[in-house]
Amino acid sequence: MKSKPILYKGLTIFNLLIIIGIPLQIALLYEHNVSEFLYIIDKMTIFNWIVALSCAMVALSSHFAHKSLKWLIPISATCVFMNNLIVARYGDEYTAETVFFSTMAFLLIQFSFFALRDSKLIAQQEKRWWLIPKRHKIKANVWISVNDKKEYLGTTFDISRTGLFLKYDEKKANEILAQLHQGDDIKITIDLETPIECEAKVVRKSLATGIYPAGMGMRFNHLGGLNSLRLGYAFATNH
Repeated sequence: MKSKPILYKGLTIFNLLIIIGIPLQIALLYEHNVSEFLYIIDKMTIFNWIVALSCAMVALSSHFAHKSLKWLIPISATCVFMNNLIVARYGDEYTAETVFFSTMAFLLIQFSFFALRDSKLIAQQEKRWWLIPKRHKIKANVWISVNDKKEYLGTTFDISRTGLFLKYDEKKANEILAQLHQGDDIKITIDLETPIECEAKVVRKSLATGIYPAGMGMRFNHLGGLNSLRLGYAFATNH
């Protein structure tokens, strides 16, 4: 999927509203205003904090459509159920009916996630294509360091913040194919306006397909802050 399904956006917002609702309820019950925020926080019980934490974890996981949702949702539901059970048993701020229906509404909304089609993404993480970094069509020479010497490897077909796709130099293609293998860690230099030297891992080697020429995909290892800035500048000035 090229964009994140609305299901995950909705689940994130819902759980964030639950977190905000906890101190808001306390403020309304005890007639506190915004300036008395510390008093509101002081009245939050350990169970309130547990509910807030579990919902925060669901919200974060839902934001990335992460597979951990399959167990974070049941955990958050259990936390809310236990908290509301204690409120119904020992509290006098809400009626038992109010607590019951609010609990059922929360459980219904949370668990309805698993009944919807887009929930399959938590089992098919490779389809979260919206998380793939944007690729920039930048042509730059790439050199590989071998025995303290730099040898020309080819030119970039595109570059992202996490890696690049290298177009083979036709004269060196056979030599490259013979020497480099998927999983190899290599040291490269990318001839941008300000050259970048970094380590990269060969993640795939392929023949020409679609718009892509024959070449190899590389993932950056430990790019570093300065190189990240240089790469960002190259993206910003690429037209």
